[in-house]
Amino acid sequence: LSMIISVSLIELGLWVFKYPPYPETIPDVYLSDKENGFVLRPNSISRHSSWEFDTSIKINNVGIRRSNNLTKKSPVSIFLLGDSQAQGYGVEEEDTISFNIEKLMRNGSVINLGVSSYSTIQEMVLFNRYLEFFEKKPKHAILVFSVANDFYDNKRITDHYLATGRNL
Repeated sequence: LSMIISVSLIELGLWVFKYPPYPETIPDVYLSDKENGFVLRPNSISRHSSWEFDTSIKINNVGIRRSNNLTKKSPVSIFLLGDSQAQGYGVEEEDTISFNIEKLMRNGSVINLGVSSYSTIQEMVLFNRYLEFFEKKPKHAILVFSVANDFYDNKRITDHYLATGRNL
């Protein structure tokens, strides 16, 4: 009982003094986007930091999390779609899913289209944009879907589209 009371008092104190339980810096890598709400800002560098991690985020010239720049003629083997898990929120680029898949491939490149907080609908909009951008089309696409929050994100964007009269 004393443990429950102690934790409750601490939580109350944090709430009263408006001290968030997980303070984070908001990365300056986002750019407003009329169709998708926001996208990753091309040629930007920022940090994601919290009590749990402190990672650098580099967005290349075409607006994806990747150190090296790309052109329309860049070879593409796989598009990796998803939200924060695909983007690699909280990990360095060398620890992202896309980087590790690419490391396992002999010849090929994985384009990380993951954007933190995106819904599957927003991911598909981004997929179509980059499908048109690259001259060489990928042979595969991988969708990273989290049951922890993607159902909520999909409902949020669907409700927004319905409320604004926008077609899905």
